[in-house]
Amino acid sequence: MRAVATMTLVGFVVLAALVTAVFPHQIRRVASSLSDSPGEALLAGIAVWILLPPLAVVLALSIVGIPAVVALPFLIAIVGLVGVAGVAMLIGERIIGAFQRQRSDALDAVVGASLLGVLAFLPGIGWFAILVAVTWGLGAVTLLLLRRVRSQPPVEPPAAPA
Repeated sequence: MRAVATMTLVGFVVLAALVTAVFPHQIRRVASSLSDSPGEALLAGIAVWILLPPLAVVLALSIVGIPAVVALPFLIAIVGLVGVAGVAMLIGERIIGAFQRQRSDALDAVVGASLLGVLAFLPGIGWFAILVAVTWGLGAVTLLLLRRVRSQPPVEPPAAPA
């Protein structure tokens, strides 16, 4: 059992570091969003969990939406992973930032993911802490996506030749 727990912890830390190393600017934006509006991100994450089942039902009722229902768990997993990497980066940034000025985003993510991973193994509250971290990160990514969609000007169709 300890070997499985250790492998899970190491895998979680490596995955958070890898995602942060591959997409540093995106994870930095998620961490900044979490820092700037933590309550809004948490509420957005809760809204995603609440709206997800009705969305899946509506998509499943249409022929076109069935492939989207199949892809929905993978999409939520990817968005959740990016969100948790942002949460881990924010936690690591707060911890390491208190001790040293020079640091890297990947190191911040490793420290934060390690703390989250150890927290996950605490009896009773571990699963709840991870659920909150995933919900908070999911909400931050959702907010960033919604803000990006709102900020883009509408595309006008080309004018017809006269």
